[in-house]
Amino acid sequence: MHKIARRAIPVSAAAIAATVIGLATASPASAVTWYSAPPTGATNVVNMASKSLPDGGTLQVRRGNYGNYAYYWGRVASPNSYYNTGHVLKFGLADKSSVTCASKDSTSKDINTTTYTSATRVKGNCLYYAEVINSSGRVVARAQYSA
Repeated sequence: MHKIARRAIPVSAAAIAATVIGLATASPASAVTWYSAPPTGATNVVNMASKSLPDGGTLQVRRGNYGNYAYYWGRVASPNSYYNTGHVLKFGLADKSSVTCASKDSTSKDINTTTYTSATRVKGNCLYYAEVINSSGRVVARAQYSA
């Protein structure tokens, strides 16, 4: 029994060392998590920023409560059918002036009538933005809100 205990210690130490080394060298994961339920299931929804689209419709940055958290997401409300082909709704968060946002990331979705992006939990010191982008990559409209 003494031999078994002695073998187990070096194996355990090696396993722990490998785990620590693996964690130390792993690339950091994005702190932004995207959720699909809040945009259609949130309560107390308000428009934080909006911009009229050149050919009809409204681009919005929205905020609402879902479960125990507050979320932001992007939305295109009542877009002209022109936007249903070759246009994407992008929503993201970025640095706000000299303060670094916890993580920069974005999500996008093809526009097809009223369209919602996935949502992310509210983080302080961030700039939230929604953009309509055409197939050549040009930003057609942008709405943004600074939290």
